[in-house]
Amino acid sequence: LSRNNLAVLHGCIFTEKCQACGLEHFRDAECGGMSFAKTGRRCDECRQPLRDTLLDWRDPLPLDDWERSQVECERASLILCLGTSLRIEPAAS
Repeated sequence: LSRNNLAVLHGCIFTEKCQACGLEHFRDAECGGMSFAKTGRRCDECRQPLRDTLLDWRDPLPLDDWERSQVECERASLILCLGTSLRIEPAAS
């Protein structure tokens, strides 16, 4: 399933994102870190630092994923929510 078809609202332990160009790097192992900490690796494209994508309680939801989720939820006849307790707002609503 392409990342373009997913809305990852609370981050992913296997994904790093370039702080400069926005390119996501999916790994086979956990990236480590939380709350957009630098992972120590660099982007394959622009060589700028990568950051983890896992949100902490105080971090805002990623706007692009949040907007995509709103549009797709309105269009969907079935919604699969995986790996969540559905207790954290605003996604729980």
